[in-house]
Amino acid sequence: MTDFVPSFSDQSLIPPWRTLRSKHWAFVLKVSRSCMQGYLDTHLNAPGPDLPPYRYEALEEPTHGILMVTDHPEFSCAGGRREGWDTVAFREVFWQFPAHRYAVDGHNLASTEPDLVWIQPFYLVDNSTVMFASREIWGSEKQMADIGFHTGDKTDDLHLDVAIQGFTKFKPRSRSHSIGVLRINLAPGTEDVDYDSMIAHAEAHTEAQDLLDTWGRSIPGIGHDRNKPADGVHIDTLKQFRDAFDMRVAAYRAIIASRATHENVKDLRYFRGSDVKLAFAWSETMGEQLKTLFDIDEPAAGKEDFAFSDATPSELATDWHLPIISKDVVFALTFQSDAEFEVLETLHTYGAGVFSP
Repeated sequence: MTDFVPSFSDQSLIPPWRTLRSKHWAFVLKVSRSCMQGYLDTHLNAPGPDLPPYRYEALEEPTHGILMVTDHPEFSCAGGRREGWDTVAFREVFWQFPAHRYAVDGHNLASTEPDLVWIQPFYLVDNSTVMFASREIWGSEKQMADIGFHTGDKTDDLHLDVAIQGFTKFKPRSRSHSIGVLRINLAPGTEDVDYDSMIAHAEAHTEAQDLLDTWGRSIPGIGHDRNKPADGVHIDTLKQFRDAFDMRVAAYRAIIASRATHENVKDLRYFRGSDVKLAFAWSETMGEQLKTLFDIDEPAAGKEDFAFSDATPSELATDWHLPIISKDVVFALTFQSDAEFEVLETLHTYGAGVFSP
């Protein structure tokens, strides 16, 4: 009478995870270095209670990151006896940027040769099982969202609407409801271009090209050196359980290293940034994240709207009557792949070691 029936909660999403035929869109955005370094300092570099044996530094300006949109039609556990045990389908939107991780010794001296890792501080997902599994196992700060993602038969048939439950204004009588967060479309008549044309159109954004080539070295077939073997995208995440009375203090904190490895990459296409229409919607629920991660201030209401989108894929009645902020896209690309995600190791558990420079 004490046997449990296997279920999603205890079987399906224990890493490593595998996704098959997933569709990815990557939008390269320019964001100030202070946003990236601010996140690194308040999260990975912050003591809690000790300092980690690493120092994280953002790359030199001008700095860029990648806003990723992925549609997973078949996602499941890939490990041991649980391999392929049940599957889930979901969509996700996340922000990632590269950073240098320096090893620091007990004398507070940093190594001269850092490791390049990717940081993912902003993560929206439309599946609660995936959200909780990610939070509990490797510490990703995923939030629930409604992600309407549509691609049609034509190249320019891309419509993405992202909404969350939140508040437009924090007031005593405010009610939580579905509010817009992000909308992305391709301009009518958009066609894909080759790699060289995309880079040439980006003008002086040589750092953005370097970013794409750095990321491309982790994924087969992407970037300038398309024949170089790929070793996966290495990701460092801060996993923490919060104290109930002081959200700045965590009961448990650790740095988790993981890796995403892509294979069977196909249907790779590149796009000029000027052909992409991308805008964030401002609300008091999203305001802090937009300011600290993307350096976006609250705009004056009524100056812009979402008229560039004729389609609203979201099934929910979402409030889009919000101030919006258009964000320039340097360039974009899309591809399909199979991928595996694995948690590699716990690099450091705060408070468990003796390291304290």
